[in-house]
Amino acid sequence: MGAAMTVHRDAVMERAGGRCEIPWCVTPRPKLEEAHLTGKQMGGSKYRDELDNLAALCKMHHDILDGRVDIRREMFSMQYERTMLYRYAIGRPNG
Repeated sequence: MGAAMTVHRDAVMERAGGRCEIPWCVTPRPKLEEAHLTGKQMGGSKYRDELDNLAALCKMHHDILDGRVDIRREMFSMQYERTMLYRYAIGRPNG
């Protein structure tokens, strides 16, 4: 991990304040993961490591965002919808 990415990671974790950035998350003392809200598959390579494209999420919410867990297939069926839902939830809908 480069120095610029380390600075971004620190800023993301500080912004999260030790909690998953999904407001309704009730995971107690989660081990936070840095998540990319817009991934490469959606043209996110040019935005990939910008601070507004990063969020601190618990493992469950990171897995849902990335499509590794599909708890409500109809709600999270498309990557675009998942990304927009998460952007809205953490207050960066236009990011």
